[in-house]
Amino acid sequence: MAGLHLNMKTITIDKKLCDELLESLSDEKHWKRRVINDAVHDYSLVNLRAKSGIGHKIKRLLEKEIDCYFLQLRLNRWNPGDFIEEHSDSYLNYEGTVVMALDNTGDKRLKVSGEFVEEEVGKGFVFPKGTMHEVVTGAGIRYSLAGWYRKY
Repeated sequence: MAGLHLNMKTITIDKKLCDELLESLSDEKHWKRRVINDAVHDYSLVNLRAKSGIGHKIKRLLEKEIDCYFLQLRLNRWNPGDFIEEHSDSYLNYEGTVVMALDNTGDKRLKVSGEFVEEEVGKGFVFPKGTMHEVVTGAGIRYSLAGWYRKY
């Protein structure tokens, strides 16, 4: 992982919390929102309105670990052909991004600064605004949590 951004760090949450979060969204009705299918991105998402329950618990854990507050936190579902091209999340007034695997498909799909990262259930990557990253196509469905934060 030689080319990774020097300011990137990792955080972890209990795998049981990831399972509980996915279980809470197991009904297909939650995954109706699809990001436009075009040459740049194609995937499904659910905005996590974390005012109570498991979403709130995970949000609080992450905020404590990073010493921040989240502007937006969402879950992404990446079907086998889904992807998002290399980009930086510069459209929000934020300081950093968190991307965390919620399941393990065995596929390497997340690249940060041009390099694949080793994803594990509950392992998140925290990187500053402007860091280039992408999700490539894979063989299985991938669930991840993505969030954008500001420091207190």
